[in-house]
Amino acid sequence: AQAGITAGDALEVLRIAVGLQPAFGPAGALDYIAADVNRDGQVTASDALEVLRHAVGLPSEHAPQWIFLDAAADLSAITASNTGHPTGIDLTTHPADLPLDMTAILLGNMKDPA
Repeated sequence: AQAGITAGDALEVLRIAVGLQPAFGPAGALDYIAADVNRDGQVTASDALEVLRHAVGLPSEHAPQWIFLDAAADLSAITASNTGHPTGIDLTTHPADLPLDMTAILLGNMKDPA
């Protein structure tokens, strides 16, 4: 199992999937993105099952993976039913002498998604 991903994470994903507030408080854009493990654009019970399978060491079709977002990306439209987001950063628009500001998210990690 990926370090840090537990059955508790699966429970938080399931809570989001059924419209409940996670135990840690209101979910935000990064939480919704982290919960969409299968990357189908929405948080569902299928995501919770994939996180649980991974947490207990069973094979899963969508193992948690790292994704990277431009820290300046507009995530205001992200919801539990619309997790589509731009990933990566366009290096052609950033001169080499400027620092890159990225947000890293481990899909399935609900304790600290970014």
